Amino acid sequence: MKSSKLKKLSAKEYEAHLEHQRKLYAPIKTTDGKNTSGPVEWEDEVKTHKKIYRYTGFGNPYDRLVRLANDNKEFYHTHTTATTRLLIDEYASYSSYMYGGRDYSFKEFHLQRKLKNEIRTNIKEKKIKVPKFTQADINYFTYSPKLIDMEPGEYIDEITSFDINKAYYTCAYHLGYMNKEMYEECIHLPKHIRLRFIGTIATCKTTYHRVGWRMASPVKIERDKLLRRVWFHICKEVDNCLRDFMEILGDNFLLYYVDGIYMKKGDYSDQIKYISGKYGFEFKQEEVSKIVRMHRETYDSQGIDIYKWDERKKKFLPKEFTFRKTNPHENDNMKQLLAQYGFSDKVSNKQVNKFLSE
Repeated sequence: MKSSKLKKLSAKEYEAHLEHQRKLYAPIKTTDGKNTSGPVEWEDEVKTHKKIYRYTGFGNPYDRLVRLANDNKEFYHTHTTATTRLLIDEYASYSSYMYGGRDYSFKEFHLQRKLKNEIRTNIKEKKIKVPKFTQADINYFTYSPKLIDMEPGEYIDEITSFDINKAYYTCAYHLGYMNKEMYEECIHLPKHIRLRFIGTIATCKTTYHRVGWRMASPVKIERDKLLRRVWFHICKEVDNCLRDFMEILGDNFLLYYVDGIYMKKGDYSDQIKYISGKYGFEFKQEEVSKIVRMHRETYDSQGIDIYKWDERKKKFLPKEFTFRKTNPHENDNMKQLLAQYGFSDKVSNKQVNKFLSE
């Protein structure tokens, strides 16, 4: 195998990396003049005779949440892994503010319910014994110690990378949880929907009912234990595949993340053939220009940037991976936000955690 060379970014190049991070996470002004982190929220209002729905894309829900609390309003705050929703009784109807990216259409919500029902039916009819895996049994991100030993600014630029093609859908189909028709329907969803769609079977939804800052009723947590076990079974199978691949690679292995694996540059056709035959997955090769060791100032964290080819923008763009967070004051930004709206700036980390925790 051809060995990867360890190189070093110039001081100017590394500073450009850091500046990219500063711009990405810098506070900006929303339409009401307040500071928030992330892009300005956008809204598309759709009215029915009973409710007003405002679907909001990327943005910070806590600006609106804090204003509601300070105004002593009654509201519901619901969040999952990917979304946060605020439901407010106002204007003689309900306003629903959804944060967390692009929203599903009604067709996709219907397909989501159909998928869950199909999984339950297949388990019953095929008498599938679902293993009792949990999130603790899965290594979504595993990396070689050589990446940690690199100094910030050092990089490797002779890399081969493979992704499992539609990993989770293929796995669900092979394990019997999904029928052929459902599989075909899901893999033809728009990519931004498909990437997170099947994971919604394991969603844990937490709802807080508040009047101002006071909890008006106990926290409500909703989850489907059977479907969560199905999801972890699927993840475990993908994880086992990449771990087997990692062991075959030996010292050529660099890292794997979710359904992608990175290694020193070389010809791995025999290894791909063996792993594909064992697990029934198809692999596609990805274009990667370099892996850069980073120390991110924003969150005082250690990690890497992987420069992958973006077909839409026709250039290599960095994708962030974090090894660990080292900042003991990670709640400081939230505390400042609370103070900005008149809430005590002496609020403790414990109180903030309690307020935001699941």
